[in-house]
Amino acid sequence: MSYDLYVYGDELDPAALRAAALVTDLVVEDDSPSFTVVRGARRRYSFTVEQPERIEPEDVPEEVTTVLLGATSLVVVHVEGSADSEVPHAIRAAKRIAMAMRGAVHDVQTDEIHRRGTSRPAKPSRGAIVTTLNINWWVRTGGLDLTSTAETFIELARRYFPDALPRRYGTTEPLQHRWEPGGAEAFITSLNEEPMVGARTWWTGSGSVADGSLGSSFWEDAVVTSHSLTIFANALDDVRHRESVVRLFAAFASRIDAVYASASVLHGAEWSGRQLWSPTSAERELGLGPRGIWKGLPPTPTWLSWFGTDYADEIGPHLSFGSVQRHDSGLFHRSAIEPADRADLARLLTPATPPVGRRWFGLRGPRQRQAPEPESWLPIEYLAVTSQSDPTTYPTAESAPVLPQMLRT
Repeated sequence: MSYDLYVYGDELDPAALRAAALVTDLVVEDDSPSFTVVRGARRRYSFTVEQPERIEPEDVPEEVTTVLLGATSLVVVHVEGSADSEVPHAIRAAKRIAMAMRGAVHDVQTDEIHRRGTSRPAKPSRGAIVTTLNINWWVRTGGLDLTSTAETFIELARRYFPDALPRRYGTTEPLQHRWEPGGAEAFITSLNEEPMVGARTWWTGSGSVADGSLGSSFWEDAVVTSHSLTIFANALDDVRHRESVVRLFAAFASRIDAVYASASVLHGAEWSGRQLWSPTSAERELGLGPRGIWKGLPPTPTWLSWFGTDYADEIGPHLSFGSVQRHDSGLFHRSAIEPADRADLARLLTPATPPVGRRWFGLRGPRQRQAPEPESWLPIEYLAVTSQSDPTTYPTAESAPVLPQMLRT
């Protein structure tokens, strides 16, 4: 029988791993990738450190993901066939290794998680003007199963990004329900109870998540609805946080067979301490599905995009920047590694201005060439058209010339 400790975190080179495992009175007995540590003048066996393993998010237990996002490596520390007196030495070594890996220790005997500090960013101060990442997943209303959708979201949020799970939820303010003590079961049950049936269910998240929602087929003749998540963008400066959000974005879009999904960086919202408000100066998204009527793809790119089966084959050949990943259920497009706002994305689409020679025309100065306009990110026939630009209201859309057959009304 052995005493096992699992250390999750960043990858660590062998020399750094050995250095983290050792303190005075501890010595490595061999030079293999998995090494044994002995203690004292008599070189008594203490514990073993296994070779680091590369892992995927699916390999990390939910209880670890709650305190640690984006672990990519696993180191196992265990005590075999020795006295209980060696277990404290192994635990202390595991904690030192976790610090070096920026990670956490899972004691599988007690199910305790040891982590120094926290990976969860604090919410902004009250009244702060913030930048947010606004995520929308658009789905067909035909055959929409909110129970299945909620189960899928909860499963993926627990795996990739637990901050997205609801803390309080409901259909009206103040939100009527708490996640605890009923948890996922109570949340899913509430979706099918009056007065919530047919209304959008909103929730507040933890850490970097301001809010989320699940839409329904509330409007008569609606062909689409959307689910959403709003995240404070400053948290995405941390690569672990950022990649966890990216994984959730693509995985949820794929599992719910989203028609289209987007993650947009928007500036100027105000945090009240409880919820976000949009002053007239705040950036706003174009409504692609007002009253459940699909208007087409957005006229400008977003940091992340997902194109479902209705669009993937037509759109794929036209994505000329960023990275593209094909999935069975759609196409995932990432415009840039780090979150990019409208100005950043416009620069990606703007052709370089050709240099102009120094030619003078009298006293008028050198000839200036007008800066080129950004190119359209997709063929314009697929793009919704902004019908008004009143800064005091949300922008509305006119239908794109070409809509997929299944999304027409």
